[in-house]
Amino acid sequence: MTHVLSDLVKRLSSAGFDEVIISMEYVDRTMVKIANSQPSVAQSWSEVLIDLYLTKDKKILVTSMTTSDLDEILRETPRLLEQINSLEPSFIYAKIPEPDREVSPLTNLVKNSTMKFMEDPGIYAEILVNKAHEEGGERVAGALDGYFKRRCIATSNGFEKCEDSTGFTVYARVFVRDSSGHWGYGGSGFDPRDIEEVATKAAYYAKEASRAKSINIDPGRYNVILTPLVLGNFIDYISMALSGLGKILGTSFFAKNNPGDQIANEMFTLKDLPHRDDMMSSTAFDDEGLATRDNILIERGVLKSFIHNTKTATILETRSTANAGWIMPRPWNLRVEPGDFDEEELVREMRRGLLINNNWYTRYQNVVEGQFSTVTRDAVLVIENGEVAGSVKRVRIADSFPSLLRNIRGLGKRLYKTRWWEIRRSVELPYIMIENVNITKPE
Repeated sequence: MTHVLSDLVKRLSSAGFDEVIISMEYVDRTMVKIANSQPSVAQSWSEVLIDLYLTKDKKILVTSMTTSDLDEILRETPRLLEQINSLEPSFIYAKIPEPDREVSPLTNLVKNSTMKFMEDPGIYAEILVNKAHEEGGERVAGALDGYFKRRCIATSNGFEKCEDSTGFTVYARVFVRDSSGHWGYGGSGFDPRDIEEVATKAAYYAKEASRAKSINIDPGRYNVILTPLVLGNFIDYISMALSGLGKILGTSFFAKNNPGDQIANEMFTLKDLPHRDDMMSSTAFDDEGLATRDNILIERGVLKSFIHNTKTATILETRSTANAGWIMPRPWNLRVEPGDFDEEELVREMRRGLLINNNWYTRYQNVVEGQFSTVTRDAVLVIENGEVAGSVKRVRIADSFPSLLRNIRGLGKRLYKTRWWEIRRSVELPYIMIENVNITKPE
């Protein structure tokens, strides 16, 4: 495949583009969806995704295609040239870097467990449903999804590499009467016990919410414990605020900060780890052909680095962190370092507050200040004197990410590789306790 892409790069360069990068992904995917404790959809499919990065006279054009016919790209060349000629030179333009030609693709990213799931997904869907029922769940909804991916990058300055990987995700929503609990997992591979744990954790929260008396709480500020599901959604937003492009454009709530600034409680450390063979977004090279490496983004509350590609690094007079993204730098695998608390200890430490199982519909009210709101989904447990005292049907968190980071008061010892549709990144996270969080009621 690299030879085919290399030839295509040469032909596009000859057509009049100054720089060319082609990213091609071939993906085989299998998915099972579960509704009312029964598989409702089971499907397998393949697709080819092609992304093009083209420059001419410091103008930048990025476009995508879903085609296995590479000649179609050549047929589109006159239109692409017309489009790029109509653009203005980009203020973020920087020459694509000299690639790390000696970088070796990671070779341990294809997991047998994921390949076996793709051959016979029904077995694993049955494990999820049976375990949820065994743990007291009355109904189960969710999905299991596995893929094999071959990713290839070819550039006009000579980088040509391919890398194979797999990924597997499972999430479950378990119902007990009118209460629900949720959990998810995502990694390059899995053990059947990971599927069972998803069912067990989701059933636990459904049962706790079901057996606890329903309580109405007043809007105000509360101490909260967030599960890795909620923290995973928040880390999505926090990591993108650490993008160098957001700092340049002033659209990040960290735009006024610089490396060395204290931006979180000292117990909080966030790392980007692209070489983890058990996580979903690992890679040896980024979209510019640079060798990836581990990066500490926040260490003991101190901002250590923004996430950079060559463009943002050039403007901010630093070096790329190998997180291209041709326009927007992106993280690979995000890990929040663990703390000192067992999960039960976090609850026992709370005099009065909430434990929030899950959330969705996170939206900014002011992106520059990091002000946001999000609605809880599934179990919300009221904690009093270290014990579950009741449950709340639904509340809204309306606060700011900088405030949450400053008010962290505890982190769990155990890390979870967590995934569902509100978590777009590959993450490994603990439970987290945060003080003084603003809680309102959904409209």
